[in-house]
Amino acid sequence: NVARGYTFGQPRVGDSTFAGAFRQALGSVPIFRLTQNGDPVPLLPPNGPFEHVGQEVYFHAGGTSYRGCQGSEDPSCARGQTGRLFWLLLRTMVSSASHTNYLPPQSPLQAQCEAAFYP
Repeated sequence: NVARGYTFGQPRVGDSTFAGAFRQALGSVPIFRLTQNGDPVPLLPPNGPFEHVGQEVYFHAGGTSYRGCQGSEDPSCARGQTGRLFWLLLRTMVSSASHTNYLPPQSPLQAQCEAAFYP
């Protein structure tokens, strides 16, 4: 029995059929998809046949501020970095920190995600 779920830097994981089946199976379960500035992985694979699942919570540079995003492809969240994808990938090849280091020590994750969507 899943009460809630959290992913960190999740790529697009399936097509529209998969996303629909995911929502049907877990529609009542809050799934938070955490993304952060500078991480190219949430931009992959390309949008089109692939879709995100879960509600995005976007952490700005430095990871100290965040926002709840609208829909699965909010241009003011991770998707807004699409124009920088080449450079983000290049930087990640040198240092994977933008994908592997999420959330510096701060208030509990659950409280942040729930505050963003359940005020």
